Amino acid sequence: MHVKKTVFTLIILPVFFLSKLTFADFESGLKSYNSGDFKEALKIWTPLAEGGLSNAQYNVGLMHHNGQGTSQNFSKAFKWFLMSSEQGNLNSIRLLSTMYALGKGVEKDFLKSYMWAKIGSNNNDQNSKLLLDSLIKEMKDSEINQAEILVTECNKKNFIGC
Repeated sequence: MHVKKTVFTLIILPVFFLSKLTFADFESGLKSYNSGDFKEALKIWTPLAEGGLSNAQYNVGLMHHNGQGTSQNFSKAFKWFLMSSEQGNLNSIRLLSTMYALGKGVEKDFLKSYMWAKIGSNNNDQNSKLLLDSLIKEMKDSEINQAEILVTECNKKNFIGC
């Protein structure tokens, strides 16, 4: 019994408090963002994003994409969206697909755009479905077949390194 209590105290309790702090920090960033203090929101969210928090990565990416609290930088936005997408964040997946389709922050690549749109679509993201429909109209059957292979490979890797 004493060992279980020690494990709880040393491992589980600190994780609980850290997750509460992370949520509080995220919410603090959200308040700053909603009040128009984009620089403060970016200052709060960047360390959370660097720590691997998917929603913070998405928000930091969006701020770089839109030039909020920082200068507009599609390459930085792409980096953050990719990290968040690797964790399955549907908002990031959709924007990553869009950036590949338009060549914003990354070289234009319909195969990768299709791959991410298909992953989003397979997870019931309606906007990804619309994007996928548009891509299908622009792509040859052979390209779609290649992109479907990428989808399968990416799913096997749980979105890491796609």
